Amino acid sequence: EPAGIAQLVQVAKSKSDGTYAAHLPPGPSRVFEVAYRYGDRQIESPTMYLDSSVKPVFKVTRKNLRNGSSVGFRGRLPGPNAGGRSVTLQARVGRKWRTFKQLQSNPHGRFKGKYRFTQTRGVVLYVFRALVKKQGGYPYSAGASPKRKVLVRG
Repeated sequence: EPAGIAQLVQVAKSKSDGTYAAHLPPGPSRVFEVAYRYGDRQIESPTMYLDSSVKPVFKVTRKNLRNGSSVGFRGRLPGPNAGGRSVTLQARVGRKWRTFKQLQSNPHGRFKGKYRFTQTRGVVLYVFRALVKKQGGYPYSAGASPKRKVLVRG
C-alpha cells in the first residue's frame, strides 16, 4: 500500500470488558495499526509490527529407494518477492541439521534439486528440510519447511 493509505482488514466488536480479538490474514511480515471508536472519536494505536516466518512448501519425489539412486526435492516459497531467494537443503544427522545443497528459487519462487545416495549401508531413514534464512527484500523472517523422510536401503 502507498504511504498514508490504510487498508481495512476487519471490524471487531469489543466485549463488555473492553477486550477484543482480531485475526490478521496469513502473509508476509507487515506494519499495522488498530483503530477504534470511543463515542464520536476515532483512536489509533501506535504502529505495530507482525513478524512472519517463512514456511516453504517442500516435497520429495521418492520416499523409498536403494543406495546409488537419487531423490528429487522441489518446493515453493510464498510471495511477494520470492524469486531469486537462497534455499538451503539440510539432512538431520543425530540431533543436528547438516547442509548438503544450496539452491536458488526461480522468478516464481519455485526451487528444485536432487541428491544421489552413495554411502548408505543397511536401512537408513533420512530426514530432510528446506531452510530459508532472512534475506534483504524478502518480507519474511527465517523459517523451515515441514520435515520429509526418505528410506534408503544399502
